[in-house]
Amino acid sequence: FPSHDTDYNSKIDKFSYQIGYDVNTNSAFGTKIEADKGHMNDYALFACAEYKPIKQLSIKPGFRATYNTRYSAPFIPSIQAMYKVKNFTLCYAYGRGFRAPGLKELYLYFVDYNHNILGNPDLKSEKSDNHNAAMQIKVKLKKKYNLIIDNSYFFNSIYNQIALVSTNPVALEYTYANVDNFKSIGTNLNFGVQIQQWKLNLGGSYTGIYNNAFELVGSKKYMYTPELRTQVAYAIKHKKHSPTVVSVFHKYNGETFGYALDNTRNIITTYTQDYHILDVSVNQSLMQKKINITLGLKNLLNVSTIRTTGNSTSFHSSGSNSMPVSVGRSIFTQININL
Repeated sequence: FPSHDTDYNSKIDKFSYQIGYDVNTNSAFGTKIEADKGHMNDYALFACAEYKPIKQLSIKPGFRATYNTRYSAPFIPSIQAMYKVKNFTLCYAYGRGFRAPGLKELYLYFVDYNHNILGNPDLKSEKSDNHNAAMQIKVKLKKKYNLIIDNSYFFNSIYNQIALVSTNPVALEYTYANVDNFKSIGTNLNFGVQIQQWKLNLGGSYTGIYNNAFELVGSKKYMYTPELRTQVAYAIKHKKHSPTVVSVFHKYNGETFGYALDNTRNIITTYTQDYHILDVSVNQSLMQKKINITLGLKNLLNVSTIRTTGNSTSFHSSGSNSMPVSVGRSIFTQININL
């Protein structure tokens, strides 16, 4: 069912606010949901305000009070601050989080030829604290040269995080479980530059995650995963119609970490192999941009599966399997018509 909300706004010089309510009703039934279990509702009141002591500075505090028909929901505060002057922007945001398990996470029974997922009715609700800081700089180098730099940092601490974990890696059997004291920390850095007909975007992230299970497989508090992104586009100009844009996109996904249950039903960590994805596309607009046609090749390196390894908490055994990440190399076309 869709959610329903309403709000009221007021603005008095440097101060404005918004208040409202939010209602979410959830219902599910069928052969894959346990009988009489497919109902859960949320009722919430929320409010936020914006205060501008000076033109360049904006401060936005807020809160959300929620009643859930199955789980006890805490009071949820938040605050955002943004300082912007000319081509420089600095932001910070904090929010407390709450998430009740979804009906599929609690009661789904989905077992067929391709799936083996069982819900867990004993799941606890998630609670979290989330911090995010970001900075953006825009630089005009020359008449046709523009540079944009984005840099952000985040820290999240999630209690009783709900994760899909493997109970049998060989048979691909899964269920949902709570992961105590999950934490993530990381940074994102992106450079975007436009030089006449060329556009270049370079970006990357470095993310570390931690939970109690990691203490069983090593001494590192956080386990880090890198990601690198590169996109190059060149516009071939024409006299009578829009330019043809040729784009190349490359993404490197570093080794990542997940969760599994060992033979004694304890949560352990799993490792997946790093890999590269390379895409190429050609885009052309026609009839004054009313028709847009894109042709391309995805996954030129034909990466379809990667290795995944689960480490036992006993340190005496381990298992290695493969997991799918793509259907492999493919050709695609896309046509958009703007009426």
